[in-house]
Amino acid sequence: MWTGKLFAKQVTVQPFILLNHILISIQLQEKFFKAFAEAHRPGHIAVLLVDNSQGHSSYAPDAPCAGAMNLKPGGKQARMCAGWFMKDGQKVIQSMIYGPDHEMYANQAKGMKAVLQEQGLQ
Repeated sequence: MWTGKLFAKQVTVQPFILLNHILISIQLQEKFFKAFAEAHRPGHIAVLLVDNSQGHSSYAPDAPCAGAMNLKPGGKQARMCAGWFMKDGQKVIQSMIYGPDHEMYANQAKGMKAVLQEQGLQ
């Protein structure tokens, strides 16, 4: 039986969001923590971090979001605003759209593979 504490920070107080947090708390207490306790020795701690911002539609329609990208360029995918990454201590602005002079994908979304390659994460 789970004997720990559940701490939830509620930022918004809209009724439907509060209800959602209550339901998640019940699921954690009745399912997750019970399974965690059975699978681990006493003294182990479970730390759960939940980012529910996408569920609240808090992103701008053109915000860079990995879930809206294809692996390859073009096709049906969101046209996102520029993002950025750090390289050698410098902030590098990264367009998520190929320029108008690109030989194969002019003015099309880059896709996840190209974005990661540009960041040096092959």
